Amino acid sequence: MPESRIEVDIFCVNILSVTSEELSKMTKRRLSQTIRKVFQGAIGASALFLSLSFAAAPAQAAGHSDGDLRVYMFGHSLMDNGTEPYSIHYWMNQLSRSDTTTFRFAGQYGFLLQHVESLPPVAQWGRPGSPSFWNSDTSSFAAANFNAVLITPSNFAQWQPPTVADANGSPVSLTLELIDWVNAQERDGVDIYIYENWPDMAGYVAGESFPPNDDEFAAYNAYTLGAFSDWWAEYFTELSSARPDLNITSIPVGPTIAKLLTETTLLSEIPVTDLYIDNAPHGQPTIYFLASLITYAGIYDKMPPENFDVPALVHPIVKQNYKDIVRFVAAELDVQ
Repeated sequence: MPESRIEVDIFCVNILSVTSEELSKMTKRRLSQTIRKVFQGAIGASALFLSLSFAAAPAQAAGHSDGDLRVYMFGHSLMDNGTEPYSIHYWMNQLSRSDTTTFRFAGQYGFLLQHVESLPPVAQWGRPGSPSFWNSDTSSFAAANFNAVLITPSNFAQWQPPTVADANGSPVSLTLELIDWVNAQERDGVDIYIYENWPDMAGYVAGESFPPNDDEFAAYNAYTLGAFSDWWAEYFTELSSARPDLNITSIPVGPTIAKLLTETTLLSEIPVTDLYIDNAPHGQPTIYFLASLITYAGIYDKMPPENFDVPALVHPIVKQNYKDIVRFVAAELDVQ
């Protein structure tokens, strides 16, 4: 059973009410993402008026372009599927070593409810190729001084809005519990990043088998870029509206991979079985590598290193097209 499916809301804004003084308080990065999310969420919702108080915008801009990242990951198998090349933290480590950045991390498995119920977090992830810098057996979460948190909901919750709750809460309410707990621990402030994963594939494959045929895979990617992405937009908006004084940034990992697959030819020669291993769909090392490029750009607010030597663990077509891929990712996330 896949360990990811997502939840997101719409960061609402009445653009006409934004003054030049207010605009000066926002980074280009945050403003462009806000506008993009607004227009995604506005489709089919003409009665919705969006508003945002820029006076409440955080003083510290999201994006660790200073290069020092100490991130805790509330994740599941679409971040880490159990071995080094099947995890984004492994590839983020490799990328940072080719750049002027520092990447330190810790993380744990779980869905939102499990993460909330298991607070305080533990340092569950870490291997020789990407060791955890925090030992939760000997040090508190607060003592680790994390400056960023990466959160991902499940990838099978998108059949209903992220504000719809069951007896345990909604994706939005559970995420806010995590955010509030973390923010209370980190007195110097912490940036919140939402890892938009990719959807369950089972419903798009006849008999829930694997792999999909060309038409099924096309339908799957269309869903990723359509209703699935809209769900994340709503989730992001709800979180941002509920905590306007915090830095909350959504990183469109799944949608950007889908765009690489459907709007460019950069990955077109890669068989689907060299991207995914099942219909959950957990990824091959290539998918986690691509996801790490997008996450890197989203967290560091910069293009991944163009001089990175892509290893043989990743499909050779990615190595062949690497510079064009990172430039596409940078353009999608509006970073340089």
